[in-house]
This record gives sequence, C-alpha cells and structure tokens, in this order.
Amino acid sequence: MSDKKEKQKKETKKKTTKPVKKEVPHEVFKITDRLDEEVITAEIVQAIKPSELVYHYPEKGHEIWGLSIAGVNEAVRILREEHGLITIEEPPDIKFTDKGVLATVVVKMASVKIKDGELVTIPAGQRSAAVLQPWKMKEKMKKNGKVLYEDGKPLYREIDDPFAVQKAVGKAYRNAKMKLIPAAVVNRIIEEAKGEGKVREISPEEVKEVQYEVVDETKEDMLLLLEGETATKNQIEFLNNLLQSSKVKDTVKERIKKEIDEGGLSKERASFLIKELLNSKKEG
Repeated sequence: MSDKKEKQKKETKKKTTKPVKKEVPHEVFKITDRLDEEVITAEIVQAIKPSELVYHYPEKGHEIWGLSIAGVNEAVRILREEHGLITIEEPPDIKFTDKGVLATVVVKMASVKIKDGELVTIPAGQRSAAVLQPWKMKEKMKKNGKVLYEDGKPLYREIDDPFAVQKAVGKAYRNAKMKLIPAAVVNRIIEEAKGEGKVREISPEEVKEVQYEVVDETKEDMLLLLEGETATKNQIEFLNNLLQSSKVKDTVKERIKKEIDEGGLSKERASFLIKELLNSKKEG
C-alpha cells in the first residue's frame, strides 16, 4: 500500500464529524432530494459533472450533514480504489404507475482479489432500494423573471417531468449505495468537502418555501416506497425461527437461508417468505 493511501486511512480515523442525524426533517430531505434531481438533469442535458459532495443544514442546535448523489459516488470511488471493494449495479426494475415511475434496484458489493493467478470476486453484501418519482414536477411561477407570491407564499404550477425515469433510477441507486458506505468514509468525505469548498448550504428560506408545498402521500404511495427497503431485524429473526420449525423441503430451507445470509433481503421479500413458511405449517 502506498504512503499516500496509508496517510488517507489514518486521517479518516481522526475525523470526528458525525454523519446525518437519523431523523432528518422532511423539508430538508425534500430539498436535498430535489437538488440531486437537478444534478441528474444537468448531467443528462448539459453533461455537467457536480462539484458539491455534501449538504449541510443547522437544525435547532444540531448540525445536519449528508452526502449528495455526487458524494455517494465519491464514496464508491474511495472504496474501490483504496479498499478493493467494487459495487455492482443490477439492472433496474422499472414499473409505470398512475402516480409515477417506480424504480427498484439492487446494488451488490464485492472485494476483488487475485487467487492462483486469477481475478476472484468475493461477495461483501448487497442492498436494495426503491424510489417512486412523480410524472409531474413543481415549478415556481414567474413574471418578468420574478417569482410570484400569494399571501406571502410562492406560487407553483405542475409540469410534465421528461426525466422522471432517469431521476427514479438515479435516486434508487443512490439510496442503495448509501446503505453500503461505512460511516468512516462518510465522515471523511464531509471533512474533505469542508476543506475544499464542496458543501451546499441549505438556507432557512429554502426550508420555509418547501413547507408551503402540498405533500400528498397516500397509503398506497407509502407502500410503494417501502418496496425494496431492507428487511428489519425482527423479520430476519422471525424467518430464522420459522425455518427451524417449518416442515418445508430442505431444498426450500436452504434457498431461504441463502437469501438471508447474503444480506439485502427486502421487506417485501421477507414478508412473502414469512407467509410462505406460515402457510406450510398450516398445511403440515
């Protein structure tokens, strides 16, 4: 390992900045999500590579830090070049619904080593994610270049989003990759972004504007958004217990056990397997 890489690893351990808080205000998340959408669009239309790696917002005495879509890709580069870990993006599963585009993706991580003169990849986990991107996007109404307001609130209109599919897929891959990135690497990117001026500050005014927007999330939408997210510890524990008491064939047990051990089992898939095992107990 080179002296430069060894130095970078030591520096990473010294960093103390905490990553994004678990409970990020909905308005802040909505802004960062929208900023990433702008990045995706800019890359498609103008081939502009993003420079801001981190988003920052002070919230009631707490500092909220998070990686942008560019920051996530930078983390993937670090894992590949410095730790020999590669990410493999499975082809996306894209569904068109009345509400918008639902993109479900799986990203696998593997270490690459040379064994007996051959290149070998060793699985190191996988994660899935799903994003429902609306067909319509909100645009501020303007007149003579100035934003229109009513009762102190900016006015919006809905227009067709020509890049809904690309946004859904791009954000889904972003979310899946983020689940695979170690906290130490997140901290390192945040610290480096501070020093290099690659932080996008989110202002209180931006948050205030987002609060005025109508958020229409039906139960159906939320179920769609949950699709593909990683199974909970309780689901995994329940599955393991069912496997021990179930009377299904050994080949079925081995298949399910393999899915659990490989990681990245989605909530939806875990629920399906639990129902399958419970039904087998009733039949038995």
